[in-house]
Amino acid sequence: MAKVPAKLKEEYKSKIHIEFTKEYPRNHPRIEIEPLVGITQDNIVAMERKVDQMLGYTRGRPLVYDIVELVRVLRRSLRTGFSST
Repeated sequence: MAKVPAKLKEEYKSKIHIEFTKEYPRNHPRIEIEPLVGITQDNIVAMERKVDQMLGYTRGRPLVYDIVELVRVLRRSLRTGFSST
C-alpha cells in the first residue's frame, strides 16, 4: 500500500465570523477568519486577501455561501501548497 504523505494527513480548521451590515447585500458583510488548528496567521492573511478579492467582484448580491466555500477550498489547499498570491 502506498504511504500517504504526512502533509496530506494534517488537519486544518478555521472559524469564519461574518457580521452583516444593515445595507447587506448592497454592501458586503465584515469577514474575519479565525485560525483554530494547523493554520498560521500568514495563512489567515492570505485567505482574507482572497476573500476580499472575491468580494470586489460580487458587489450587490448575497454571497455568504460563496465565502464559506472559498475558505473551505483555501483551507484544503494548505495540504497541497496554498499560494497566497
